[in-house]
Amino acid sequence: MNILYFSLGALVFVITALDIIKTALSSNGGGMVTSLVSRTVYKAVFLAAGKRGRSKLLGYAGPAVLVSVLLVWILGFWSGLFLALLSDPASVVHSITKTNASAVEKLYYAGFTLSTLGVGDYVASNDFWRITTDVAAYSGLVFITTSITYFYRCFLPWACRAP
Repeated sequence: MNILYFSLGALVFVITALDIIKTALSSNGGGMVTSLVSRTVYKAVFLAAGKRGRSKLLGYAGPAVLVSVLLVWILGFWSGLFLALLSDPASVVHSITKTNASAVEKLYYAGFTLSTLGVGDYVASNDFWRITTDVAAYSGLVFITTSITYFYRCFLPWACRAP
């Protein structure tokens, strides 16, 4: 097992999870990653609007920030799990032939695991990877539910404000 890939993947996964928790469940603002993405996207929209505070383009800043944050969270979980799976050549195998999955197949496996789709054409090769897959699938389920709740709240003008 390549400990560097696994450690980096676990770190990215945990940072993403903590950022989601801080952003969605706290009334004290977003997590570190979410705040950085939000500021960057807003500044980009503001610059595109010609730095005019009354530009109609600024009406798209909020949705652009929310979509960008969602994409960063997805990429964080997906890349974290993918890197962890890459750490072991035998982490994922084809369910019928039992041959080791390629890097692209592991990327696919990570995506369908996080989306809780669970297609079944690829499977974890041993107990460690099965438990890792379970943790990722539950994280994906919680992430999807929390994101929906967070975004729903943010489209209600009175709900996104701190108490």
